[in-house]
Amino acid sequence: MEVEDKILIMRGIIGVISGSISILFNSSISILMLLLSFYLFSAMLSLFLFKQKKMWNIFGKGTAIYVATWFLSLIIIYNFTLR
Repeated sequence: MEVEDKILIMRGIIGVISGSISILFNSSISILMLLLSFYLFSAMLSLFLFKQKKMWNIFGKGTAIYVATWFLSLIIIYNFTLR
């Protein structure tokens, strides 16, 4: 498995984790701060853990997957809590 694929999987997992934590907050600003802090955490992981030098691999690769998994997990967990 290539490093870029590992970054995509890592950002997907971190997106699910941040989506499940976002359920606990009511303010949209706190949710955005949580989303941004987890994204910066994933950028630090891709920088130090995977030792990436390209800015695209650090900040750009997997951003859409991160936001999509965050949003989908947020919606799924919210719907389960309403039942």
